[in-house]
Amino acid sequence: MASDVDGGAEERVTPQPRVIFFSGKGGVGKTTLAGTAAVWLAAAGQSVLVASTDPAHSLSDLFDVPIGGAGVVISTGLEAVEIDAPATIDSLIEGIGGGPLGAGAAAATDLLKLASNAPGVDEIVSLDMLLRLIETPMHDALVLDTAPTGHTLRLLALPELMDRYFGRLMKWRRQISRIGKHFRKIFRADETVDAEELGEHLAGARGRMQMLGELLRDPHRCSLVLVTIPEAMSVLETMRTMEFLGGQGMPVAAVAVNMLQPEQQGCAFCHSRRRSQMVHLDRLRTLVGSTPIVVVESEVEEPRGTAVLACLAEKVWSRHPVLS
Repeated sequence: MASDVDGGAEERVTPQPRVIFFSGKGGVGKTTLAGTAAVWLAAAGQSVLVASTDPAHSLSDLFDVPIGGAGVVISTGLEAVEIDAPATIDSLIEGIGGGPLGAGAAAATDLLKLASNAPGVDEIVSLDMLLRLIETPMHDALVLDTAPTGHTLRLLALPELMDRYFGRLMKWRRQISRIGKHFRKIFRADETVDAEELGEHLAGARGRMQMLGELLRDPHRCSLVLVTIPEAMSVLETMRTMEFLGGQGMPVAAVAVNMLQPEQQGCAFCHSRRRSQMVHLDRLRTLVGSTPIVVVESEVEEPRGTAVLACLAEKVWSRHPVLS
C-alpha cells in the first residue's frame, strides 16, 4: 500500500484523524455501511483509510478488488487495508530469521508462532495498527470495519486494560530488570536494559494507551456506529453493547438499522415483514433515546464496487449528519 500504512517518507502531515468504528453482530452489514461511509467522506474531499479488523475480511469482496494487509488505493482520496494478525506476525518471524538463529532468536520465533494463533491476537495487532495510524497521521478519517461485537468490545476495552497492565509493570520494573539479566545469560545476549531505562519504555507504552483511551472517549474525534437489523435478537444485542460502551465512557454516535424491508405494492409477504420489522424499529427508537438512528432499506442486489457504493452512500448518509 501507499506509505501511509507502512510509515514511508511521503510528506503529508494532517491533524489527528477522526476515527469511525462500525460495530455489530455478524451478518448485519457492517462492512457495507463502513464502505459507504468511507466512499462518502472521500467524495467530500477528505483523505480516508478504511480498514478491516475482522479476521473474515470482506472489504475485498465489497470493493471488488484484492486488498490484503499491504492495502491498496481504491479511488481518489480513498485507501483500504485488511489488518491480518497472522500475516503481521509471519513478517516479524521472517525478519528474525534473516540470519543464523541464536538461542534467543529461536525462542522469540517460537513464541511468535504460538502468539499468531493465540486468543486476542487480532485485537492486539489491530490496536497497534490503530495507534500507529493515529501517531503518524496521513489521513483525515479512519473508518474501521470491525469484527463481530465480542471482538470489538475486547478491542475497545484493551487501552484501559493495557494501561493498568503497564502501570503494574512500572511498579515491578526493578524485579523485571533482574529477571531479564538471568535470561540474557541463558541466551548469551549482550544488550542490557537497566531498571530506569525499562521504566522509561513502560511509561511511554502506558502513555500511548492513555492517549488512545482519551481518543475513544472523545466524541469530537471518535464516532462509534452500531449496526443492527430490525429483529428482536439484534435489538437486544445492540442495547447490551450500548450499555457496555456507556459504562466505558464511550458514547454511541448513531445506530444504523440495516436491511429494512422496503414498501412493495402487491406483495403481502413484504408488507407483513415490514410491519413486523417496524415493531422492532419503534422499540429500538424508544430504547436508544436521543441517539440518532440511521435506517437503511434492503437493496435488490448486494452492493459491490465503488460506483454502486457511492449511490448507496448518497441514500444513506446525505440525510444524516452522523459523518459531518
